[in-house]
Amino acid sequence: MAEPPSSTSPITASRAGGFPRWYRSLPREHRPVFWAGFAGWGLDSFDFNTLPLALGSLTAAFALSSAQAGWIMTVTLLASAVGGALAGLLSDRVGRVRVLMLTVATFAVFTALSGLAQTYGQMLLFKGLQGLGFGGEFAAGAVLVAEVSPAKHRGRILGFVHSSWAVGWGLAVLGYTVVFSHAGPDAWRYLFLLGILPAFALLFVGRNVKDSDASTENRRRAATETAGPAWGGLVVLFCRDLRRTTLLAVLVGIGVQGGYFAVFTWLPSYLHTERGLTVVGTGGYLSAVIAGCFLGYVCAGYLHDWVGRRATFVLFAVSRLQTEHR
Repeated sequence: MAEPPSSTSPITASRAGGFPRWYRSLPREHRPVFWAGFAGWGLDSFDFNTLPLALGSLTAAFALSSAQAGWIMTVTLLASAVGGALAGLLSDRVGRVRVLMLTVATFAVFTALSGLAQTYGQMLLFKGLQGLGFGGEFAAGAVLVAEVSPAKHRGRILGFVHSSWAVGWGLAVLGYTVVFSHAGPDAWRYLFLLGILPAFALLFVGRNVKDSDASTENRRRAATETAGPAWGGLVVLFCRDLRRTTLLAVLVGIGVQGGYFAVFTWLPSYLHTERGLTVVGTGGYLSAVIAGCFLGYVCAGYLHDWVGRRATFVLFAVSRLQTEHR
């Protein structure tokens, strides 16, 4: 009697569509979660990165000082921190998918409305509201992907999801290069208006993505218990057993994110004003950075599963310090 084909046979690989093992480890019903997370984070990146790319033109259009221009970015990022916390609390109550859809709609709509802003105050308002969606989308989407990912392959799955930041960044640079090469002084408005495009991802999420079993069970259990304050889950992070870990994680997050945004917020303007690069030249320079960013996300995912998250973080942190020192 012939033996049945093994899990690594060509037949099985063909049925799996040629996808790698880490992808095939996802439960079939939750594979759309991976694509929703990938698309959500990539489109989040697209909408956010239109701001650094357009910041120089925006500054000229509203006759802003460097401090005022910096406040636009500051408000966006501070609001994203608030949005992340709120989305985390809300997703525990109503589900990850609902919050994911709400946050994608929020950052898409208010990015587009930024293109219609007539005053500096309106721009601050629209970017602050965009920031709520920007931070909230990652909070809901990343947790949802992590919950459906097998522990053995979680690093690679999340690494590829996070690599979509580079994809979205690249699309933003492409849009910037095309629009700013043809649209004249109001090019920044057209670039922001492109931010409505992520809203179309809601059609896929609404039809194909469902909450993880863990999230559904947690909500079911919470419904049978005495309702506590809405912020109860956040308070738990600062209890005695978790306080040290929470504070260290927050400190690391501030350092990593602060360093990233401090550099890349001003990099397009610096390349144009200080280095004299054209729109096409700026796009080309950023493309090299984006390619490295994509490889970094993917490689970190593999290393996470091989050597653990702590060793991976230390390795990349040391590499970053050595690069900046040079």
